[in-house]
Amino acid sequence: MNFKYKKSLLGHLSPVIPVQLFHGRAAMDYEVFIDSGAEISVFNTELAHTLGINLSRAAKRKITGVTGHSRYCFLYEIQMQVGGWKFPLKVGFMDGMDKSYGIVGQRGFFEAFKIAFDLANESIALTAHA
Repeated sequence: MNFKYKKSLLGHLSPVIPVQLFHGRAAMDYEVFIDSGAEISVFNTELAHTLGINLSRAAKRKITGVTGHSRYCFLYEIQMQVGGWKFPLKVGFMDGMDKSYGIVGQRGFFEAFKIAFDLANESIALTAHA
């Protein structure tokens, strides 16, 4: 599967791709930033509510970002579809995250795909691991 880098309003290129998220009967289109430095995938808490997820039963985990500040997120497994490939993904839902896109990281996402970033050609190639 090949995707184009997304251009921001300021003209910056970012590895942001379209995906679909599923939980039970709920489904939604979304965009995710592919972050090789992120250990886990993290989405805004409001997405959990949109997908009908009750986070009161989710495991709580402290994570630390690039700034060195730690925050808590709630881990919950959902289904993600990229192109035609659907797979389970454990996500950390956290308040204060950007609502326009989530971050996908090493655990779950990078385990599901071989990922090739090609900034010069503004493309990202994903090959699903069978």
